[in-house]
Amino acid sequence: MSMDRRSFLRVSAVSAAGMLLRIDPLKGKESAKDPTESTEPLKPKQLKRDGARPETWITPNETFYIQSIDETPAIKEEKARFALTGMVEKERRYHLNDLKAMKPVKEYRTLSCIGDPVGGRQIGNAEWTAVRLRDLLKEAKPIPEAKRVVFNCADGYITSFPLKDALDKNMLLAYEMNGVQLPPDHGYPVRLLNPGKYGQKCPKWIVSIQLVKTEHRGFYEKRGWSDVAAVRTATRVGLPSRLDRLPAGKYKISGSAFDGGNYGGIEKVEVSVDSGATWNDATIWASASPLTWSLWEYEWEVESALKYARILARAVTRDGKTQTDKVEHAGPEGATGYHTVEVRIES
Repeated sequence: MSMDRRSFLRVSAVSAAGMLLRIDPLKGKESAKDPTESTEPLKPKQLKRDGARPETWITPNETFYIQSIDETPAIKEEKARFALTGMVEKERRYHLNDLKAMKPVKEYRTLSCIGDPVGGRQIGNAEWTAVRLRDLLKEAKPIPEAKRVVFNCADGYITSFPLKDALDKNMLLAYEMNGVQLPPDHGYPVRLLNPGKYGQKCPKWIVSIQLVKTEHRGFYEKRGWSDVAAVRTATRVGLPSRLDRLPAGKYKISGSAFDGGNYGGIEKVEVSVDSGATWNDATIWASASPLTWSLWEYEWEVESALKYARILARAVTRDGKTQTDKVEHAGPEGATGYHTVEVRIES
């Protein structure tokens, strides 16, 4: 890769169809891991945990991470529209109000950044109001030669993926975030929520959706980043932070874990306070579906004889895969490895 991805990013600290077989879009690719058919989202019994980090299961809009390749485009209400064109029988034009008139889908989804290092903070969970992309594709009627869907955005960003993926019922076009109109920094008027993929494949400020026949590489894909961009299992230690001084006695370690639903979601989280020599089960206090993060905590009895400790955390997915300890930096597939936090103990 010729250039560091982060040189193209504006990062905010307050954040971070081939129809030859006559596939009915409403019966297209289904996700076996889909949590529900309901238009109302699942949610955990507890939404806030004092003294944990993250403290809330839903990330407020004002602290949700922000990334883009340029400044946030200013889009006026009358321009809040996009086109669905290309290899379809009926090209369509949609205004934001057209989406709002459709049956809404409300779901909690977690987004994370492919460029985030192990233990990074560019991850957040929100409640989204949306429509299913496949419903719009059904209206447009893709022709048999169509193979790929290309998204063009108001800031010049482009990405794409196979049409068969677009038929997944979990592929959503979101226009509200946490109960309010999608904020400008998060993609007003509409952004894509692409299940199991990093934010790279969840474009914002969509101005056109085009069906094409040939392979297509987008902004980051041309620069060597993954065209698949599947979320890799990651566990983050929120508390304590690196080089914190902890008193002897009870201390609550906390954090998040997420696999994008690619391995069935998070089954459990394990914590080690002795550099990985032994592992202990943490308690997951908030989780809703494979497409959302799991928030966890572990109560540690800190021994006064200790001078320092090395804390690690890892997740085990529902299909039995333990998060890899192999260290890989973010590019081009996403970072892997255990998040490690070293702390000092005060006697």
